[in-house]
Amino acid sequence: MLRVDTEGKTASPIYTDDRSALTSAQFNPQNGRLYVTDFLGGAVRSMTANGQDAQEVFAGPVDGTPMQPDDISFDAAGNLFIADAAGARAPYWDASGRIIRVDGATAEAKALASGLESPNGVAFSPSNNAVWVSLNTGNRVDHLTLSKDGKSIAAAHPAIYASVGQAQVDSIAVDAEGNLYVGLHNRPEILIYDPNGQLLQTITLPAKDTAGLSSATNVAINPAPPRPTPPSVEPMGVFSTHSMLWQKGYDSPTAADDNSALAGSDWQAKPKSDRV
Repeated sequence: MLRVDTEGKTASPIYTDDRSALTSAQFNPQNGRLYVTDFLGGAVRSMTANGQDAQEVFAGPVDGTPMQPDDISFDAAGNLFIADAAGARAPYWDASGRIIRVDGATAEAKALASGLESPNGVAFSPSNNAVWVSLNTGNRVDHLTLSKDGKSIAAAHPAIYASVGQAQVDSIAVDAEGNLYVGLHNRPEILIYDPNGQLLQTITLPAKDTAGLSSATNVAINPAPPRPTPPSVEPMGVFSTHSMLWQKGYDSPTAADDNSALAGSDWQAKPKSDRV
């Protein structure tokens, strides 16, 4: 884990080990601790904002099936949502990914959505009543409306199909106006959509700045300053080939930003041909 000073343009390591592949990071709004996913170990760990006191908070199979946790997010009550990216590894085309909810009070885990094409990014709408989920091997972003208690999915549908050639949609974030930011794997770009799925802008780095940079897989948005609509490139935040979480120098931030979250229910994904 690296802590990035976006003003000083420096980075300093805060945590590492010899067994994990850390793929995402989010702050728990209830306890201020930093939570990270270990894709290889099938676990979620927490630590202080400075990388101390690392603890394993959840691991093992869910409903009898091991996890491949790629992304995480929290609802306002501190319940943990995990994008289980099964299908990102062999068998590659197997639509076996899930959205998993871990109760913040009881630690009870339940698969709320299944049969997904390697879910990667997850982000709540500003109202917290719906969730965007990016599907890495489906090159699609789904919109999931949550039940009133946030414990299930009331409705779901494919919302955005990304025509990105050999690239794939990866992690996502939502700004205060509800615009959706989609990072790409195999191309260092970020796509910005409005809440209705209209493409507003594509953020592309100048060629001189992309040497050795193949992807923009995680997105973080600065929660402090207001952003114009459509968003401009400069104030919107950072993207990285590693998991990126905007902290803005807070030692113990409340929420990671206005946009962290994700979703679930007993929704079973269907092939495109079966969808109406």
